[in-house]
Amino acid sequence: MKEKEIKTSTTVDKTEGMSFEQIVANGLHPYLKPKKLKIKAINSLKFEGQNISELPQGFMMDNQTYKLDLPIDGKTGQLVKVFDTTTKNFVPEYNQEMTELEFFAKEKNLDLATNAKNNNFWKAYTDPVTRDSQRAFTLDIPKNGIELDLTRVEDCLKAKIAYANRKYIAPNWEDRFDRPTYKFAIVDENRQFDNKKELLDKRTKAIQLYATEYVGNDNKLRNFITVHNPLKKLNKATSLATLETYVGELATEKPDEFFMTHNDPFFLLKTKIYKAIEVGYILYATKTTFKTVNDEPIGTIMDIIGKCREDINFLNRIEKEIQDK
Repeated sequence: MKEKEIKTSTTVDKTEGMSFEQIVANGLHPYLKPKKLKIKAINSLKFEGQNISELPQGFMMDNQTYKLDLPIDGKTGQLVKVFDTTTKNFVPEYNQEMTELEFFAKEKNLDLATNAKNNNFWKAYTDPVTRDSQRAFTLDIPKNGIELDLTRVEDCLKAKIAYANRKYIAPNWEDRFDRPTYKFAIVDENRQFDNKKELLDKRTKAIQLYATEYVGNDNKLRNFITVHNPLKKLNKATSLATLETYVGELATEKPDEFFMTHNDPFFLLKTKIYKAIEVGYILYATKTTFKTVNDEPIGTIMDIIGKCREDINFLNRIEKEIQDK
């Protein structure tokens, strides 16, 4: 059997003269990190006066704790592997290079290999010699969630279970409804801060663009609204203030949608097509397809765009029909 290749890190030790606490706090420890991992229950609904059998799947009672084990790898039939066993990093407190598995095993003074045949840390067992029973190492999550301190060995091991339970724990709060099996979600405050900062930056840019290119420009505002929402009813009596409010609120509340409309590569072409629909030259054939006033089938909006780009005569006909209307 071929031996597993062990990779040694080339990172120069920068921790000389620092205390263990300083090493961890500055993010210089290879396996313990100055980070808090928050795990929050997704279902926060309350159901009163119902029998337990009637409660929805995944609902947690106020005093309930949900236990998660290290899951089984469907391909191997064994517990999933959660440790790096090939890369060695310098561990200051032991003054030697160790793999992730070696470090945590030494800290616990136990065999932490997930494929250990005897006295597996991750499974319940009874020692054949001492007859002592040991329950499986689990992650116990109360209804109000849990916070894991990744500077602590015990919490790092619990985090391994959290990350491995992809069926029940969403990788972040934003994806918590992506799977019906998700019961919890990892809440990363740094990620939430980054997302809020990103949204703020987008909103600022959208408002600036709105102020410089749309405010006071009746025609541009109308075209923007038509491309963003073709079903929005506008008429000549629609006030400038109403148009500005629509576009301004979109820039403020939904900057992604604002930029998607503003940067639409077919913006001008769509304004002409929707104008042709408004004046009656292009008619609805079904809810999603169109025809000309002469009953010429022309397909969906994207089909019409393609036809305009390929057939200059068709585009000229549209432009002639909407001219001065």
